[in-house]
Amino acid sequence: KVDVLALGTETDAELADLAEKTGGKLYFASAKTESADFIAAMSDSVSNHVDSKDQPVTVMSRDLNFTNPSEEQIETVKLDSDLGRQTVFTLTHDKTDSIEMIIIPPIKKTTYKGIANTKVNMIEYVVEGNAEPGDWKVNITTVGSNVLSTRKTRLRRSLIVTSKQKRVKGSAPPLDVVTAHASLDTLTVAEMTADTRIKAFVRVGRGEVPVLGASVKMVISRPIGTSQEVNMLDNGSGSDITANDGIYSGYVTPRQLNAAGEYNIVAIVDGISGQVKVPIKQTRTGAPPTSWDRADAGSVRDTKSIDGFRRDTVAGKFRLLQFNADVNRVDRVAPDEISDMRVEVTSDKEVTLHWTAVGDDGDQGTAYIYHIGASTDGAQLRTNFNATSQCCNATAPDAIGLQLIKGALKPQTAGSKESVTLKVTKNVPGANSQLYFSVVTQDKAGNQGVPSLPVSVSFLEPKFADTSSNNGNLSN
Repeated sequence: KVDVLALGTETDAELADLAEKTGGKLYFASAKTESADFIAAMSDSVSNHVDSKDQPVTVMSRDLNFTNPSEEQIETVKLDSDLGRQTVFTLTHDKTDSIEMIIIPPIKKTTYKGIANTKVNMIEYVVEGNAEPGDWKVNITTVGSNVLSTRKTRLRRSLIVTSKQKRVKGSAPPLDVVTAHASLDTLTVAEMTADTRIKAFVRVGRGEVPVLGASVKMVISRPIGTSQEVNMLDNGSGSDITANDGIYSGYVTPRQLNAAGEYNIVAIVDGISGQVKVPIKQTRTGAPPTSWDRADAGSVRDTKSIDGFRRDTVAGKFRLLQFNADVNRVDRVAPDEISDMRVEVTSDKEVTLHWTAVGDDGDQGTAYIYHIGASTDGAQLRTNFNATSQCCNATAPDAIGLQLIKGALKPQTAGSKESVTLKVTKNVPGANSQLYFSVVTQDKAGNQGVPSLPVSVSFLEPKFADTSSNNGNLSN
């Protein structure tokens, strides 16, 4: 694998192709080697290629841009109990301003002042011994006469915090520290269309075991304008293939693209105490598992809570060669296909459908409405959905007579769990027949996703009566 780090706004096409062909990463950084994106890219590339369990973990990597240098800026850094050895706070900055960095530990017995290195425009502080876990505060202020001279200048500062695993009584570091590694499935997009999807992955694990319940988002730095944020999920829906495998996924869609050029992706992983967990596999000794297979995901039942944490990781960058403004001028991005539909029979006359909500644009946002179809022909639901019986749609055919008795057809936010209970009010033709169900998600602009793969129930002895002839009284 060959990684390529591009400095500035342009990347040599041949070098970018080399990274893509070898399965490496393409990184983007400003032309300044003291920037956060440069340091984070170098750290990520080294950690991906060096076979060592003692690499520094990037706890935070953030660019701080603001226009009022006289005001104090406070950043919170969450340091978990697995880390603490050789913890380094690094602040890089423009050459034109003078800065102080004051570090306050969780237990405020004292404060630490960063040491400036004017040759490389950097302030650094290394915590002696093992840094205590908890929320560290970093206070950044501009001092001296430069406050006035820089008041109208947009200053660029970058804060990077790294730490290593603690040693226990001089032994080697433990192998179960939480780490996060991100990547992209595409490095070059030739032309932007309504179907354009760039998929980002973040593998969050403690050793070989997945970390579940983390809050993960990707920050998309664009060629022009402000950055965009997209939630990344591990729920087996939308862009995510398998639930509970510790691989969080998300799409960059045309809605986040605003110009031809290079887009840099950084993933921010927040593990909130009480929410983040690791699965427990039964072993003969009762010890935690040493490996994890994707086949074990999805059916996770036994878990244990772990301490909260924060990790930043660089996914890399991709290039958009041709921007199409027409795609963004009108919403043409359809919701994703629902991929985890399941059905249960709650009585001989009712069925309940369960699925995970997709979004307005792919797997992001909130869609507008669901269309629920049913047919004795499963293939018809995929090939000619509009010709099937549909719940609560007065203009659709109604050979089966679907009636919504619980739940709603208005979608929740992407990633939410959905369920509806339906009553079949007309006869299902044929003994031992199967009835198939599928759901289509539609956004407010009228874009419809692909019908979900049909799920089916069997009616051994059809007992459904046509309510049109008995005033709504079901007979056996």
